[in-house]
Amino acid sequence: MSIVVNLRGTSGAGKSTVVRRIMELYPNHSMNYAEGRRQPESYFLRRTGVSLGLKIPLIIPGHYATPCGGCDTIKTPDRVYQIVAQATSVGSDVLYEGIIVQDDTTRALALSRAPGVDFSIIALTTPIEDCLAAIRDRRAARGDDRPLDEKNTRERARRVESGLRKMEASGAKVYRLDREGAFLKVKELLGL
Repeated sequence: MSIVVNLRGTSGAGKSTVVRRIMELYPNHSMNYAEGRRQPESYFLRRTGVSLGLKIPLIIPGHYATPCGGCDTIKTPDRVYQIVAQATSVGSDVLYEGIIVQDDTTRALALSRAPGVDFSIIALTTPIEDCLAAIRDRRAARGDDRPLDEKNTRERARRVESGLRKMEASGAKVYRLDREGAFLKVKELLGL
């Protein structure tokens, strides 16, 4: 049984931060590169050791070399779901996140019903003002001092919520949690 966890939330909610914290728990990892890419297309993480008893690898699509990482560093949602399908076909667990996959509820729902897959969505409940502050901080860190147009982030938050309601109504497991709760829930779901 593959455990698949999809983190959702608007920009600045903390999705990439949660993934980076999970990655720190896996000291052994390798990166998979697609042809022509300088950054990895996905990570293959493994915790080993007799005391840990964990042998199932964790696949994380996308790369985290930039503050906005994850699936948003992959060209298309099709490719993201190909990576997820390849991972689950061999029994690997998957943790994925990104704006690129959030509007696609059809494939997420199909994944939630796939045999051999235990699929969960973790929706970050970060207040919109905190998300906007995080976006401003990221922009400032890279020297972008233009004023932030909040309209896109607020609209994305509405779309994320609409998709979450649709998936809940269809029976998908959705956990609504703050950043720390999301980190703890991912750890629990992955058996860490």
